[in-house]
Amino acid sequence: GQEWVLYGCAFMSVQLVFLWTHCKKIISRESSYDWRKIVLNINMISIVIGVVLFFTRIHLPQLINDTIGSVGSMIGPASMIVTGMLFAGMDLKKVVTFLRMLLVPLISLILIKISHMAYLSADAPKIMLIVFLAVITPSASTVTQMCQVYGNDSRYASAINVVTTLCAVVTMPVMVLLFEEFI
Repeated sequence: GQEWVLYGCAFMSVQLVFLWTHCKKIISRESSYDWRKIVLNINMISIVIGVVLFFTRIHLPQLINDTIGSVGSMIGPASMIVTGMLFAGMDLKKVVTFLRMLLVPLISLILIKISHMAYLSADAPKIMLIVFLAVITPSASTVTQMCQVYGNDSRYASAINVVTTLCAVVTMPVMVLLFEEFI
């Protein structure tokens, strides 16, 4: 529900920091971090603006909210179109998804269990489920787009994105079931 979106946003904000620092450095093959580019990245600026708006409880005019909502609704389908275009002709035998869709979620589930994080408060199980859902999702299509921008193998990254998305149809419900059984 809407009241839990904040927790998903917090998780995604941390993930975006890693995406635009470590991931970008690896994909672009840069030898060091350009902190100016990282801090002035539109995604990082958006996170800061969102945090400021949230904590100051400033509400944007309806026209701006509607526009941002429309753009936000278009991001998922647009990234799937780009991914689909890159995916055409990819040999699926080359794509290995075991680590991303099975091993990482199982390790995360074990860490949640042994850390007892799901027992810290009445809302902790739901918060841990939100974090776990973010962990078990398919690979980000943003990586595919970054590969395109920096001249890496975007077709391979696209294939990983599509295969993990297809696998998620089965693995996500299974992992949620495991979460509910063990936590």
